[in-house]
Amino acid sequence: MGVNETDDAYIRKLFPEVNELQQRLLASQVVQIWDEMWKESNWARIEDCPKGGDVSEYMLVPHVRSVTQGCMALARSVTANYEIPVQHDVLLAGALLHDASKLVEEDPAGNASQKTHLGKHIQHGAYTAHKALALKMPLEIVHLIITHTRQSGMLPKSIEGIILHYVDYGDSDVLLQTVGKKLLLQH
Repeated sequence: MGVNETDDAYIRKLFPEVNELQQRLLASQVVQIWDEMWKESNWARIEDCPKGGDVSEYMLVPHVRSVTQGCMALARSVTANYEIPVQHDVLLAGALLHDASKLVEEDPAGNASQKTHLGKHIQHGAYTAHKALALKMPLEIVHLIITHTRQSGMLPKSIEGIILHYVDYGDSDVLLQTVGKKLLLQH
């Protein structure tokens, strides 16, 4: 199943970091997963979906972009300062996809959102991981999608997974702090 040119351009405009992926196939797979999630969701536009959880004031697209940009900055830093290599495309694709399933885990509910049937019954991130596996994306990327959240019960086993996990939680805690909610680090 391919993505039509209009939807491809729309998704790439929302997530311009997709164009930084060195592997063209990987870039098209990231776009395809976002497109499928969107078309399976009840959101008219991807950018209408909130981040979810305790910070429905913030939207999903800026969160994904902030986490993606933070991951790539940290990767550059550990490589420059410690000469630790980071798999650029693995980290970038994993960061771009880490919360794609929020589109089908949340439904519009007035000015906020509510959990969907899928969101109540399937662990966050598992559906995106399933789609990535179906597209035969590298297992290293699937691992990042699963381990970005503590809900998986599995810790990251790679440098890229550690970076994504902590950057995502850091970004989420910054948002929680701004709305006066309990930080994830305090759980």
